[in-house]
Amino acid sequence: MWSFLKEWWPFLLVCAAAVLLFLLLPLLKKRMGEKAVSIILNTLPPDSYHIFRQLLIEGTAVDYVIVSPFGVFFLQAKDYKGWLTGHEKDAQWTQNTEGKQKAFPNPILQNQRAAEALRRAVPQLPAGACFPLVAFPGDCTLRLRTETPILKYGAIGPAIRAKRACLLDDDTISRLCRFLSGC
Repeated sequence: MWSFLKEWWPFLLVCAAAVLLFLLLPLLKKRMGEKAVSIILNTLPPDSYHIFRQLLIEGTAVDYVIVSPFGVFFLQAKDYKGWLTGHEKDAQWTQNTEGKQKAFPNPILQNQRAAEALRRAVPQLPAGACFPLVAFPGDCTLRLRTETPILKYGAIGPAIRAKRACLLDDDTISRLCRFLSGC
């Protein structure tokens, strides 16, 4: 037995490392996607943009909420690959990779539910000051029919900076930030 291990340990070690990498690769990819979005959002001036991550607003998960004088941005940053298909009002969208299909919740509807919940919690928030954003990495193909803009990660910062009209006063921003800090 020991002679077998002495001769084959390099091969067995490589096999074990390959299995471990195969099991951890999805988690590593997700973390890299989250890190890419965080880097992009951290380029926004912190005196004007308040960034909240991984929130649960009345049971609705939101990846990011960005509060600024220019509005409230609800960002769903999904790390899906392959072909993504769906319509604006569909409850589920579909990811197609290597002949396999997987349904996932429509991120536009998630953003709408979160915006409605936030407006209930902070009634001073005007409906016209809520902006849904959905972003995917650059290595996916989007076959989505929506009026809501669907972005690649690199377009997140420019999409947020494009809004320049002041829509929220300091008091409303403070109320929003206090509420979101408790989510």
